[in-house]
Amino acid sequence: MVTGNVGVFPMAMTRRNFIKIMCLAGGAILLKACTRADEQRADLESCQTAYAKLEAEGKLAERIEQAYGILEKCELCPNRCGVNRREGQRGFCRAPEKAMVYSHDPHFGEELPLVGQGGSGTIFFSNCSLRCVFCQNWPIAHEGWGREVSDEDLADMMLDLQQIGCHNINLVTPTHVMPNIVSATRIALKKGLHPLVVEYFQAGGGRGLRLSVSSARMEKGEVPEAWLRRRAGT
Repeated sequence: MVTGNVGVFPMAMTRRNFIKIMCLAGGAILLKACTRADEQRADLESCQTAYAKLEAEGKLAERIEQAYGILEKCELCPNRCGVNRREGQRGFCRAPEKAMVYSHDPHFGEELPLVGQGGSGTIFFSNCSLRCVFCQNWPIAHEGWGREVSDEDLADMMLDLQQIGCHNINLVTPTHVMPNIVSATRIALKKGLHPLVVEYFQAGGGRGLRLSVSSARMEKGEVPEAWLRRRAGT
């Protein structure tokens, strides 16, 4: 018997008993970790995305109408060109009224929390409101490689990424096509879209990660115009 610690090891400390104790302790730790992971997964699955909440409240359609109204005197980015994209005019970003998409695929090169096991469902939009000289996506951002797509087509891309197992919908360079994105998200929602929508945005010379269609700002009714003006520093 182990002296002085009978309450912990009430058996002879043989090699076999030591292995048994270690196995029991390891199993308890693993079980606790799995239980915590299951609880976190259940919490995540029970969360409601902001776009679903807005639709349930009957506000999402209004947001789309407001967003498309901005295209008539476009101020979607800090350049604030003021062109009427709904009549075919093009500003600094050279984007038409419809969204232009270069590709939509699972991406495993993003931050690990976005990638997971199934990848981040990236949609690369053509053109850009920054056009940096060191751009790593020059043909897409500067030269506008890609094709025009309807909001329905964009919604189908989101659903396709969801179907193949992507954990989220990752919008790359989306600032200048925000109205199309919000409209497509509503269409996709009605067809069963449920992942979080994230946005890599270009504004004010910086590149950052922000929750887009799922953001609290959208829930508060600050999207699109007031939010966009604050981003432009006005």
